[in-house]
Amino acid sequence: MDSSSSRDHNSDGKEPYRLKLGDELNGTVVKPLGGSRYQIKCRHAPNGFSVTLHTLRSEEVEEGHHSTFWVAKIVPVRGEILVREGDFGRLPISPSMAPRYLTAIRGLLSDDAPSGDALGEAKAMVGRIAKQNQADWLTVWRLLGEPGAGDCRRLVSLIDELKRVIKEEPDQITGIQGLIREEFGGALTSATRRLTKLIDGTSSRD
Repeated sequence: MDSSSSRDHNSDGKEPYRLKLGDELNGTVVKPLGGSRYQIKCRHAPNGFSVTLHTLRSEEVEEGHHSTFWVAKIVPVRGEILVREGDFGRLPISPSMAPRYLTAIRGLLSDDAPSGDALGEAKAMVGRIAKQNQADWLTVWRLLGEPGAGDCRRLVSLIDELKRVIKEEPDQITGIQGLIREEFGGALTSATRRLTKLIDGTSSRD
């Protein structure tokens, strides 16, 4: 099981309860855990999982405060759920970033060798999901088909390999492009359609 979802059985043992990145959880702040971390009591978290808030606004967090948080990370092997509050991380893709993302993804799907800039942007798109340091990282994760951590590492590895063979072994470019399309083509093609629609919608409002 990867870090993008968790599963728990209901008390009656029937259908499993699923939790994934971006899902909202109502909870109450129990106590500080040091730094910007706080223990959260959450009745609807999967059985056996602890819930921890990582906040950018420690000065606004008080014990006993009840709020709605959203899931930023799930670590099944440790039974941990990391949540955040506010909209940073799940904001929409901005009009300035959408064309850059579209160019990057089209570069991965192209029969021609993509530019270094396009490959760098594509790698940055995937990287922001792991780093969670950009305002739209959750939105990008959804755009790319909600990949697991292993899928993200695999795609970054293929991007790095494509960049390498473009410089050193151009006869291998087609093979790496084929692997990208085989393993990620469906999600990337869907992402191009959604970005094109987003860009067209933005242009029509201008």
